Amino acid sequence: MFPLPLRYALRAFRTSLPAFLIGTGLLLSSPIRAQGPIERAVGGFLSNGAYFFTASSGREALGSVQFYNETEIYARPLRIGDRLELSGGIQIATVNDRFFPFTGGNQFVLFGPALRITRPRVIGQLRPYFSAGLFVGNIRSDRIQRNVTDFTPGLSAGVEWPLTRFLTLSAGYRFVERIGGVDPSGFTLSLRIF
Repeated sequence: MFPLPLRYALRAFRTSLPAFLIGTGLLLSSPIRAQGPIERAVGGFLSNGAYFFTASSGREALGSVQFYNETEIYARPLRIGDRLELSGGIQIATVNDRFFPFTGGNQFVLFGPALRITRPRVIGQLRPYFSAGLFVGNIRSDRIQRNVTDFTPGLSAGVEWPLTRFLTLSAGYRFVERIGGVDPSGFTLSLRIF
């Protein structure tokens, strides 16, 4: 067991690391300007939905259906012909017992760099996407008394349907490697604003 001052230092580091990474990523990232209006970045915080865990360990630790919020801050996409766009940036995904922005209870958080390939956005047409990244993942479960943070690769694939200029319906599957013995992979369904 660690001495008491070292335990306090480790606890402070563990609780402040996500805030430090998010703050550093937002302050140092210039892709926000390349993406277009600032509303798109802020709109990511208004993109709420549902997350359905597919593995029994995820349902046991975190519950069956949770609130889902995803924020993606990408650079201006690189066009590959007329059909594909490739871009990179930061992805933040939060699965929680409580509606965003309220936190607490059981939660699963991913934060890290990601690449995304998709088709150009056209209102009214389905838009498939695929993204992959390396994330700092955190699982906090009151049910099984576990709070684990680890690096994990993640993949996400699905389809988006732009309803209007500012509203997009999105459905997909997020595959994430086990974190602390819990498999947080699952289906997502969300309505994005901006």
